[in-house]
Amino acid sequence: MTNIKALMPVIAIDRMETLLDGAAAIYGSDAVAGVVNIIPRKNFEGFEMRAGSKNIEGSGQVEFQMIAGVGGDRVRGMAAMGFTHQDPLRNHERPFRLINNTSGNGSPGTYTLHERPLADDGVSDLVVNNSERVINYTQLWDQATDTSNLDADGRIASGPFAGQAPVTSLRVADPHCIPGIVEDFPGGRVMEWNADGSSPPTTGRLGAVVPGGGQFSPAFGGAPWGVGSCLYSFQPSNSITPEEDIVVAYTNWGLDLAPGQDIELEYSMRWTEQAAEYTPSVPMTNGRPIVPASNPLNPFNQDIPWTGRPLGNAYRYSPVDARQEDDFQSHRFAVTYNLDFGQYLAGEMLSTWSMFVSGQYSWDRITERDRDTHLLRLQYALQGYGGSNCDVRFDGPGPGTAPGTGNCYYWSPFAADIYLDTFDSNSGHASAFRVDSDGNVVKAPGAETYDVIEWFIADSESFNERELFVWEAAAAGDIFALPAGNAGLAVGVQHRRDEFERFDTAFQESLNQGFLPPQRGGEGRRDVDAVFAELSMPVHDTLDVQLAARREEYSGGLESTDPKAGIKWSPTDWLSLRGSYSTSFKAPSLRFAVGTDSEGWVEEIRDPIDPVEFYSNTGTFRTILLGKNPDLEPEESDNYNFGFSFLPELPWGDGNHSLQVDLDYFTFDFENRIQIKPSSQVVTEDPCGPSVVRDTVNLIPNPLLENDPTGNCGSGPVGNVLIVKQSYQNSGGVVISGVDFKAKYSFDIGETNVTIRSQTSMMLDYDIRSTPTSAVMDGVGYTNDGNAGSPVPKTRSNLFGHVNMGNHSVNGAIRYISEMKDDVFGDRSPNVRVVDAHTEVDLQYQYTFGDAQQYNIALGAINIFDKEPPFHRFEGYVLRVHNPFMRQLYARLTISL
Repeated sequence: MTNIKALMPVIAIDRMETLLDGAAAIYGSDAVAGVVNIIPRKNFEGFEMRAGSKNIEGSGQVEFQMIAGVGGDRVRGMAAMGFTHQDPLRNHERPFRLINNTSGNGSPGTYTLHERPLADDGVSDLVVNNSERVINYTQLWDQATDTSNLDADGRIASGPFAGQAPVTSLRVADPHCIPGIVEDFPGGRVMEWNADGSSPPTTGRLGAVVPGGGQFSPAFGGAPWGVGSCLYSFQPSNSITPEEDIVVAYTNWGLDLAPGQDIELEYSMRWTEQAAEYTPSVPMTNGRPIVPASNPLNPFNQDIPWTGRPLGNAYRYSPVDARQEDDFQSHRFAVTYNLDFGQYLAGEMLSTWSMFVSGQYSWDRITERDRDTHLLRLQYALQGYGGSNCDVRFDGPGPGTAPGTGNCYYWSPFAADIYLDTFDSNSGHASAFRVDSDGNVVKAPGAETYDVIEWFIADSESFNERELFVWEAAAAGDIFALPAGNAGLAVGVQHRRDEFERFDTAFQESLNQGFLPPQRGGEGRRDVDAVFAELSMPVHDTLDVQLAARREEYSGGLESTDPKAGIKWSPTDWLSLRGSYSTSFKAPSLRFAVGTDSEGWVEEIRDPIDPVEFYSNTGTFRTILLGKNPDLEPEESDNYNFGFSFLPELPWGDGNHSLQVDLDYFTFDFENRIQIKPSSQVVTEDPCGPSVVRDTVNLIPNPLLENDPTGNCGSGPVGNVLIVKQSYQNSGGVVISGVDFKAKYSFDIGETNVTIRSQTSMMLDYDIRSTPTSAVMDGVGYTNDGNAGSPVPKTRSNLFGHVNMGNHSVNGAIRYISEMKDDVFGDRSPNVRVVDAHTEVDLQYQYTFGDAQQYNIALGAINIFDKEPPFHRFEGYVLRVHNPFMRQLYARLTISL
């Protein structure tokens, strides 16, 4: 999906022309399904300005655009610019997005005991009262490690750990892993899961309270409180849309050099700044810091590996910077020389020929800034060497530097120490502290705590530059006569050079990032040469034939020749039939196959070996490392289109009524699709295979080895999933077919013109093959979350109405999207939940006034009845289909001079 507003100011667009039946033979390898040509207002003269605002509950938008143009005998030119500001919107501001989606890397966190825990005196049992219950951790350890009470299978025979194998380490939740420790989020959606991954009918109903604090998840059914993990709901704090500023500009100038010769100069630019708010800190999936026994607020009195994240929902209103920021700049320059041979050559055919030669250069730069936990600095803070003024370096503290004194602070990850008063969120954050000369803890609330946090939450930045050079020449004209007119031929050549370079900061390339995968900068380049031709033949008064072909050769050795044949038959004035066939070729992008850089991201993946994640049907964010694949083959497709247009002469309305009906059938058969296998599928199919990197230090108690279908996990021990290694692959294909229906009926009632339009798309096939040998999966009417496909509702239909009454006009739209089956996490059970059908209504009123009709006011509403998108498990709504903004009220003023 392309945001047209990001390409050029909308005010500069004259019209858009769409070719939908496959255009690779004419426009190149990226035009597989078609192409949209944006035609600017090159000949605009005068001045026009538009200003508007949009009201969205919890957000909003303002925009300003203007265009100016001049014309003369030899020179004409226009320039346009636009500015848009979008306010942010977060999940907790929309009930359908406020869902208790949890992460196993929580705040409060989870800890692993490796020895028997004791109280401070080193003798007594370790007992903690969290205001809800009293937990005896010493007793839990003794029961979980008991080897004196085993059954014949070597499992504990009785007690709270009956049926479990004795352990040598014990995973326990933070003693204060209780919801009330942090303010909750009321008014959300209920999310429930069955053991098989499906959901009961009650899921999705309103009225849920999403806990702001910890949520205890037992290690096994019936496990005593404390033995298991502390989960955390990350969904409320995440972003629906970022705060965004966009500036776009476009200018086009033409100069007549001589009769039949002119030169055209173009420049366009875009500058975008985005800032998105997410969770106060991201999970630490790349490492497990150790809370040392020497940390005075460590209640377990032993070194304990910590699974979690430093900051949870308790810090959502703190001044700690958790913004993800992107800065995007794009510039494009083009010069085109046009020559009309008709000014210089005689002859019926020669005089019709013209040509152009053009050169284009574009440059993009993207600066990305994320915030991530600096694992080394966090480890220092846990040891008492935290803070921006503490004398500590990458190789340790400086000479004479003592932990928790002077400019150095301890930091506590435990829920009991988030606030100055454990159960009073208004008492202020105080997780950093020092110790006095007597060893007493001295809390450091407010600015001192934030300084320590800002020190170990660091900037992770990358800088990407891309350059594209295009040289092109083409000529077109008539070549021979046919009964219905002259045959026209267009031929051309093109050369493209695509270059990119990526630079990453040392922190982003390191293994010190807690969440983000290590990236590696690099560079790459590719050259493409193309030749193309198109022949249009009016064979008969009722029959037109179009033939086209394009050949592209890539510097990496890829090549393709793609033909297209189209025919249009108009047996009568009111009926025409059309059909076309073409092939398409799509080469792997530079990001997939070319260059020395590497990238990665994170995904929430459920580990089938981990009993906590398996039984709770929750996952944890894991690192995905993506490598280049220089052996990728191009995607290929065969494309067919058949249709007709019906324009009858209506027997009513005295000639002021008109009707047009268009119906098209299309099919695209894609082979060698370039895609990544879903990472969750990689882990499920081979949990301990070569693509899955597991922790060798922090091991899973009682792993579910029976969930390993390959046996690669052996008899254990098995650690948590840390990394899933991926690369783009040619795998399988997709067959897409459907029907597009369009109808337009226009008539006059006195001085009033009424137009009614309908557009309906119905998908017939969306057959997905993940690999060349895998079974075909039907994707029509599914959200396709469990495979590599996209959400595909069976039917989308829009009904538009327009009424023009002189200075007044009214526009309305009814938009319908059919239901889809919700197969999140691959759930295709017989009773799979359904994402309901959805209908929205838009309405707009315009008034044009002034002596020269130079003023226009537009007032409107998108989704005027404020309908929520239908519920979709996990995400809350189907992101690529439905609208999360709900009702949007807008006003716009246009002035033309």
